Amino acid sequence: MAAPFVVKRSWQAQAELHQHWPSLDLTRVCLVGCAVDAALSVVSYPLWHLKTREQVLGSSCLQHGRELIKHLGLRGMYRGGLFGTLALLPGHCLWYMAYEGSKWHLTPRLPARMAPAAAAALAECCWVVSSMPVENVVVRLQCRPARAPPLHWGASLLELRALYQEGGLRRWWNGSVLGLAASLPQSALWWMVYENSKSFLLPHPPTGEQDLTKQSVAAAGAAVAASCVGKTRQARSS
Repeated sequence: MAAPFVVKRSWQAQAELHQHWPSLDLTRVCLVGCAVDAALSVVSYPLWHLKTREQVLGSSCLQHGRELIKHLGLRGMYRGGLFGTLALLPGHCLWYMAYEGSKWHLTPRLPARMAPAAAAALAECCWVVSSMPVENVVVRLQCRPARAPPLHWGASLLELRALYQEGGLRRWWNGSVLGLAASLPQSALWWMVYENSKSFLLPHPPTGEQDLTKQSVAAAGAAVAASCVGKTRQARSS
């Protein structure tokens, strides 16, 4: 998601980063990012839907899937998906801008290897603030009984109003603290490992197609490190 963050000597890292942020076309980046996120939701949203129902309602995801398809057809798997996809797109754009902008401003003030972690932490805070009301509404829509009639236009806004009536604006952000406690360490570690790994794997300057493989290796290493943090946190909380 983020542009290459090359960690060499500190002055070289700062120079490359300063060249990147001012020339970044935010409009194009956001448009491409939104298009990719919307396309991925075709696959990811049904999985999110089944995961939520399994966690909240019990039973297996397969059973929930069969019930949704039986009563609502394939569109039952996407109940709440339109709102859940479109309403989260601004949060994705905000995350990217917060990450790249924070990384650019923090690099001269922090050790170059730590700047991605700090920037990712700030971006994650922006994401939680912008996305938590949407997630709370979507979860309520996902947990409706399988026999419930299809959602009508405006159902998500009705749920948003119902949340407000239950507890005011604070109700919209229920779960924010725990969500941030779970995602912030993983995001910070993922981006720190990813950005710094690329500096050792990629040649300087980058040479072409082999860079994609090396960036994939860096991403895989970051994912392993971040998942270890997540499993450690879950083990301590259980």
